[in-house]
Amino acid sequence: MKNKVTITIILSSALISIAIAQPTIPKLINYQGKLTDGAGNPINGTRSVQFSLYTVATGGTAFWTETQTVSISNGLFNVMLGSVNPITSMPSAGVCYLGVKVGTDPELTPRKRIGSVAYSYYAEECDKLDGQHASAFAPASGSPNYIQVSGNVTQTNMAILTGGGQTTLHSHPGGGGGTVTQVSQGTGIVCSPNPITTTGSVAVNFAGTGSASTVSRSDHNHWGASWSGSGPGITFSSSDGIGVKGVSTSYRGVQGESQNGEGVRGYSANYYGIVGIVGNSTNPAVIGQNTISNCLGAFAYGNYGVYGRQGSGTHAGYFFGNVQVTGSLTKGSGSFLIDHPLDPLNKTLRHNFIESPENLCLYRGKIKLDAKGEAKVAMPSYFTALTKENEATIILTSVGKPFSTGYEWNNDYTQFTVFGEPEREVSYIVLADRDDPVIRQLYRPVEEMKGNGNFETGKLLYPEAYGYPKEMGIGYQSESDIIEKSTMNK
Repeated sequence: MKNKVTITIILSSALISIAIAQPTIPKLINYQGKLTDGAGNPINGTRSVQFSLYTVATGGTAFWTETQTVSISNGLFNVMLGSVNPITSMPSAGVCYLGVKVGTDPELTPRKRIGSVAYSYYAEECDKLDGQHASAFAPASGSPNYIQVSGNVTQTNMAILTGGGQTTLHSHPGGGGGTVTQVSQGTGIVCSPNPITTTGSVAVNFAGTGSASTVSRSDHNHWGASWSGSGPGITFSSSDGIGVKGVSTSYRGVQGESQNGEGVRGYSANYYGIVGIVGNSTNPAVIGQNTISNCLGAFAYGNYGVYGRQGSGTHAGYFFGNVQVTGSLTKGSGSFLIDHPLDPLNKTLRHNFIESPENLCLYRGKIKLDAKGEAKVAMPSYFTALTKENEATIILTSVGKPFSTGYEWNNDYTQFTVFGEPEREVSYIVLADRDDPVIRQLYRPVEEMKGNGNFETGKLLYPEAYGYPKEMGIGYQSESDIIEKSTMNK
């Protein structure tokens, strides 16, 4: 079924003009960057930097260039391109790259592509029609939904425009003569009567199903409208800006639902596929929920499936409930943290992990020796399959007054015998290194050189602990970089 929305128009004739002040567009582009030396250390001081604009990513001839003396602090600098040599225009093809050359060094590679902001040069033209400024046209008088014409229109090339609650008839500067005598229907447009020679109605047909009470004006929206069918419900594409933007002051900005596929999917070739930002709220920026038992609420896949970095709070990640890791778990330190058993309302209790270069399994217990001063301890049935049993260590401690103790394994390392003073008790600890198939697959050497897949040479896991700046951290992205990418063109 098609939706139908009706608009009533009245045709007559009038002479129209509009006067709008024309703003001045600054011919400057703000650019921020970071300079480091060959060892990755931030540069400080001033440098002579040449900036050039090209229409190609490599090679070619710059269509604009200038040289500035740039102040650099901790590697960071901020300049206004065009402050020395004005940028008079940008390429109309929509492709522009920035080249940067420091001192006598070669130009840095790769060149950086300029996004949509620089193309605000063309905002100078946005209020023009065929090169004519808005001041060349006159405002219409009368009610917002129609134009009263009280005479002949002396030009044949004209357009009926609606916006801001007012409908206007604009004449083309090409000249001509004659009058508007009729409006005829075309594809997607139904006139009643057809043609309209005095007054009538125009019906606009939309594909899909659902309903809409009005056709939107220049501030176009489909509030309350709905569509249904197969395939993508709606598709938006943008080469540099936002494909889809949803804003809500008190509820969901964007909601996607699907019976068999993805409810919402975000893809980007160079930036973030999906970004969630919360301004002034304690609510999460992104939430994933699955109402079906044993199904995923969120799934992440990549070089880092999930990357979390502590910001102004206290945690890079926080989990309520059980957490399972099928691979290796590496950390700088570890502990358990609970409410203090003696004062749970006011204190916490922390115990730290015991660390070892080996993957040790620990078994402990206490036995009583018989009349001959002997006792047997049976190990779990999986002991020999899990550990290097022939290298296991047994630590014995006499309970009470000290006495001599010893132990002996049986032939297949499934149990050991403890020797000591008859009718006395002995505490034992068995330590054995893991040797099962999983640990052999996940094993990493105790000491490794950085590089070749083991992090990045010259970068640190904990830079500030060793007196280095946080920018030298492995995988570091500054908060400004993250915010700049996530809010780009918002």
